[in-house]
Amino acid sequence: MTPDKVAQLFGRPIARVDGIAKVTGAARFASDEPVAHPVYAYLVTSSIARGRISRFQLEDAKSVKGVIEIFTHENIGTAAKSDTGPDGHPSTTTLESNQVWYDGQIVASRPERQQIRSRSSMNPRRRARHSIPRA
Repeated sequence: MTPDKVAQLFGRPIARVDGIAKVTGAARFASDEPVAHPVYAYLVTSSIARGRISRFQLEDAKSVKGVIEIFTHENIGTAAKSDTGPDGHPSTTTLESNQVWYDGQIVASRPERQQIRSRSSMNPRRRARHSIPRA
């Protein structure tokens, strides 16, 4: 979408056919529907604002009952496809590389068959080395 087309989206009234249902609480959302045998995703986020992930220690997390897999850049990598950003240049996407671009960035996802209560012993530990270019 070109910047001109994006600019045309702002400041124009739009009829919200679902507005009344949402503000009165009558609207139904996907999360309101029951699902048999759901899988929950536990997201691991970065604790630094910029750097690179040097390695993961996943053995303890993988051994927990109910954990299906642990996804990181090591097993997703190039399968993650980047979209084009609003400026027309490539954008970043989750789990595409070991690069940390911002604090709170998703660096791993752990699908599990049940919501596991205690996470301290199962959190995939990661070490990130700061890699900030010098000016």
